[in-house]
Amino acid sequence: MSAFMLATVKIKDPKKFQEYLSEVQKLSANYGAQLLAKGKTVRLITEGECEHDITIVVNFPDINSLDSLFESEEYRDLIPLRDEGATIVMTSHQMLE
Repeated sequence: MSAFMLATVKIKDPKKFQEYLSEVQKLSANYGAQLLAKGKTVRLITEGECEHDITIVVNFPDINSLDSLFESEEYRDLIPLRDEGATIVMTSHQMLE
């Protein structure tokens, strides 16, 4: 059953964030990941606060592939670059039948 990762991103350093994105996209292809959407936050629809600039949705063949990417040594090596470039909140989701 397919799974997806949802990321909300607050950019701190655009150059470092783009470098991180480039590297993680290369790596994630090895895990069957497909970018479904990357969008700029336009406005808040509900009450509350919106503290991110963009949202990213990535599809994976299954939850194990998603977990394997984010638990890999190659991904762990990208974490310092990720944290310098942006504040990112990522959640994993399994598709409902």
